[in-house]
Amino acid sequence: MKQKLLTLLLVLITCSKIFAQDFYGFVKKTDSTASPIYQATVEIKESDKPFKTLKTYFDGAFKFTPNKAQIYTVKISYSGYQDTVYTFITDRKGTASAQNVTVKLKKDGMRLMGVIKNQEEKFPIKNATIILKNVMTRKEDRITTDIDGRYNFKLEYETNYKILIDKRSPGIYNQYKDTSFYVSTIGFNQPLDYKLDITLDAMLNPVATAKEDYLASVKSNSVKENKATGVVAAQNQVQQKQPFVAENQKLKSAQSAIEKLQAELERAKKEIDDLKNKEIAQKKSLGVGVAVSANPKTPTDPNVETVIIRDLTAAEIAQQKEKAENKALQIEAEIVKQKIEEQKQATAALQKAKEKEANNKKAAELSVAQNALEDSLAKASEEEDARLVDLAMKKRRAKDDSLILVQAIFEKKRVAEAHIIFVQDSIANAKASQEKTAKELVAKKIAQDSVNKVTVAARAKFVLDSTTKAKSEL
Repeated sequence: MKQKLLTLLLVLITCSKIFAQDFYGFVKKTDSTASPIYQATVEIKESDKPFKTLKTYFDGAFKFTPNKAQIYTVKISYSGYQDTVYTFITDRKGTASAQNVTVKLKKDGMRLMGVIKNQEEKFPIKNATIILKNVMTRKEDRITTDIDGRYNFKLEYETNYKILIDKRSPGIYNQYKDTSFYVSTIGFNQPLDYKLDITLDAMLNPVATAKEDYLASVKSNSVKENKATGVVAAQNQVQQKQPFVAENQKLKSAQSAIEKLQAELERAKKEIDDLKNKEIAQKKSLGVGVAVSANPKTPTDPNVETVIIRDLTAAEIAQQKEKAENKALQIEAEIVKQKIEEQKQATAALQKAKEKEANNKKAAELSVAQNALEDSLAKASEEEDARLVDLAMKKRRAKDDSLILVQAIFEKKRVAEAHIIFVQDSIANAKASQEKTAKELVAKKIAQDSVNKVTVAARAKFVLDSTTKAKSEL
């Protein structure tokens, strides 16, 4: 009995060691050859928590060591093929419910793949953004190339696409020309991998054209974004600049008028100086002055103008001097008046600009407050969503824990039932052995009784024969 128990314990220990080994899986293609997939991504979660991320070997295999009493979700993905997810559990001994699982991946519809290169060297371009735009639904998918310049898009059946190279991407900006073309899957309804390498031509004048296009696109995008939010920044900027433009024009016109008045003032001053010089010269020459007047025409020749020179008196010179001084004073008064008016206009424009700036500042503060409120509402919504997700995860974990507990109870019950069966079998074997021993004892007793009876009969016969022989001899 002890030997049987020891043998059973050794078998159980050996089985537990065997089931505690690494978990093995294999990834292959769904084709006639079932060829293995190299470098397929294997994401493993332990009770909905990230556990490990692996890559398949050349033979499509992967392995890892699972923990005890856990639920594992294995997601296998490979570019151009549909993702596959399966789940298995381990008991308290680390025994997995599945072993050596082989997953065959199916092709994920049509694929467009290739490499983006430059035209001259045929060398892959890094950080180039390629856009796949669905012409029917306007949906866009973007891929930024790595150092190998590769891209890989999924295409839908019966659809038209437009392929664009984003000229604002770091690997393209200011270096290569814009490139776009169309791709159609009309008439296709079977999985297909289409390879297309894209070569880009270098720009002839990259700084001038690309920069202008980039600024124009940025400006248009900013206007579109502002229109979408209800605030057009470009219009606000124009409205802010218009008062200053008008005021600048007014200032320029006022300055030109002032310059004209100053020129006239200079001419008047010059005339005054000339008159003063003439007066001094006249005083030196005994009070005689000279003036020039124009006679319209002479009676002799109508086509010839004559000039008559006559003397000016000191009173006329003083009168002209007074007129020139009065004109200079008027011009100075007009200049002062013009400057005062200009200062008033500049002050009013400055006040309007300040009011405009204050209004814009209030609008900006209101916009900031509104954005902060929207951000707070979005954050509260995200927190609420996170709380709901956390609650759902807790419920799921509780459900998983209850499942693990039920499984553990079931395992314990199974072990207890096996133990009971083993004990019952042991008791049955012991009873059978006891009955067999009892039967053997009964048979031995019967045989012994028979032997005893035969022996007694033989002895009685011998005594009887001896007695009869002795009597006959006597």
